[in-house]
Amino acid sequence: MEDLDYTKLVGQLIRVEGPKLARYFNADGNLIVTEKPYLESEGQNAYKPVTVLEADLRRVVREIEDRLPAAALLDPVRQRVVAHMAFSMGVTGLLAMIRFVAAVAFHFWETAAQEILISQWATEGKRRAATLIEMMRTGHDDQIGVAQPRTA
Repeated sequence: MEDLDYTKLVGQLIRVEGPKLARYFNADGNLIVTEKPYLESEGQNAYKPVTVLEADLRRVVREIEDRLPAAALLDPVRQRVVAHMAFSMGVTGLLAMIRFVAAVAFHFWETAAQEILISQWATEGKRRAATLIEMMRTGHDDQIGVAQPRTA
């Protein structure tokens, strides 16, 4: 994923997940910026400051790409859907959705969207699922607007 896609994914997560991400914010409501040792412990280059949330997302995306190589071949919008789901349910949980994984690998977008819809995960966050289903189905993210998250 490109840096711009990580920025969009961070904004998407903040809008859709909301209070579930509280641990990534400081008392002033700004995203916490990582320290160099944290990035290095996560196996990331410390060439520029990033938020803890983005660093964690990058770790999840690396794991997805290692365990599901087809994900790296997706368009950016669908990569963000897969990354969002893996961040929320864990990479192992995502890979357990066998029909979803197969549909994504074969670019059967309608089937992949239906697999999200019928998943237990979707019942735990209907708004989140509706957003990601539409993104998976269409390959567009126009319906969620991209705002820049604040950092300290």
